[in-house]
Amino acid sequence: MKLIVLGDIHGNLPAVEKCVAEASKEGSDRILHAGDLVGYGPDTDEILQRLKRTGIDGVRGNWDEAVAWDAETPGSTHPDPRLAEAAQISFAATCEGTTRIGKNILGNLPFEIRFWEGGISFLLVHANPVDTTTYLLEDADELTFREYAKASGVDVLIFGHTHQHYHRQVKTHHFICVGSVGVPPRNDPRTGYTVIYTGNIGKGVDVNFRLFEYDTQRLARRYLERGLRDPLAPLLSRTA
Repeated sequence: MKLIVLGDIHGNLPAVEKCVAEASKEGSDRILHAGDLVGYGPDTDEILQRLKRTGIDGVRGNWDEAVAWDAETPGSTHPDPRLAEAAQISFAATCEGTTRIGKNILGNLPFEIRFWEGGISFLLVHANPVDTTTYLLEDADELTFREYAKASGVDVLIFGHTHQHYHRQVKTHHFICVGSVGVPPRNDPRTGYTVIYTGNIGKGVDVNFRLFEYDTQRLARRYLERGLRDPLAPLLSRTA
């Protein structure tokens, strides 16, 4: 099986369009998303329509929950202070700019997707197997990973939320953090997705992280067109 996973799209239409185009050229058996379709970026409903047209299923993130259920905050504060500030800037505008139909779609996304392939069990969630808000960072201690492995009950846990790419193996369990399509980590403005390959029983999984340049100025123009403040400008510069 060849699986492509889109992490944390966050309202960034130019980025997700780039990833969907590249995924189509590359080819795969299945494409999924890891939640947080909204927030930061200005294009909630357009992204929901694009994912529906392309048949990309996925799970519910903390931003999706918060916007769908008219919460007062996104539910968690990112450890990167720049992302935390951007969230404060964009949360109210995201809630106001999402239609009732859009909120209904977000609220009805599942918490998890489970599947088997080649004798290997997989679980896709947004943040971890327990909730949509707690960050599972790469440098967490082994005991933390073992507890989440026990909670998941699978061989391979796939998730996003941190906006970082990593693949960590703890004993026989794989933890694959798929990064973010819409909001880059640190000072890398590129978008991208994660490719997961499985072979025969006992062969495990291979993981590759794809990164692509895209038109960030188009994203900036979309904020201007909607009369919104652009919270991602500092994050989409290599010199930030």
